[in-house]
Amino acid sequence: MNTFLLYLLKSTLLLAVFDAFFLLVMRRSGWFRFNRIVLLAGSMLCLLLPLIPVRLPSPTLYSQWIEPVFVVAYNVETPLVETSEAAVPDMPLWQILLLALYAAGALATCAFYVHSYGSMFRMLRRNPGEKHEDYILHLADQETPSYSWMRHIVVWRGDFARYPAILTHERAHVRCGHSVDLLLSSLLTVLQWFNPLVWICRTELKLLHEYEADDFVLNQGIDATQYQLLLVKKASITPNSKTVLR
Repeated sequence: MNTFLLYLLKSTLLLAVFDAFFLLVMRRSGWFRFNRIVLLAGSMLCLLLPLIPVRLPSPTLYSQWIEPVFVVAYNVETPLVETSEAAVPDMPLWQILLLALYAAGALATCAFYVHSYGSMFRMLRRNPGEKHEDYILHLADQETPSYSWMRHIVVWRGDFARYPAILTHERAHVRCGHSVDLLLSSLLTVLQWFNPLVWICRTELKLLHEYEADDFVLNQGIDATQYQLLLVKKASITPNSKTVLR
């Protein structure tokens, strides 16, 4: 089998086992930051493990007896023949089609993210924002859901004036470095676009981000009931393409 296809098979099986374990066992716990770290680290580990060569710790029967006999017999009885390109076996058609299908899906997923990031970056360039100590605030003139990216926070002017908790929520995303998580998750979904569990875990990662940010807001002394009412109210706004990353 093609080396890359074999890597995909191994990494997909590892991710399936890990994601299933996470969704069945860990998602119900209230350790938001710990779960977030485990989800990201475990996913990256599943991608790296198939790349590590595995060597047997001790000689096998084949390496001790059969292989030397085969090599001697080959050197004595069979003359060395120069290999040519014609002697190299062609890749089966089904493997070529499978690689082509994988490449098409990966490119489509990558194009989706490039479009989403591009829309966000264009908006940030049009509205330079105001620099603060640990973030850059962009006040949108049109009503839009608030979101953050790296040190940038976008909030509708109306929400900024009436609901200070929204800015606190987005600052929590910035402080926790959630944008880096989303970048790694985007890379994972490009490589494993065909794996439904990867997409489910990306959604789970976003939920962990929201829970962690909400927990930060409540720890600032904001009334829990009022904050819950605010979340319900703002959830009725349908996100547009600029907020698809969050």
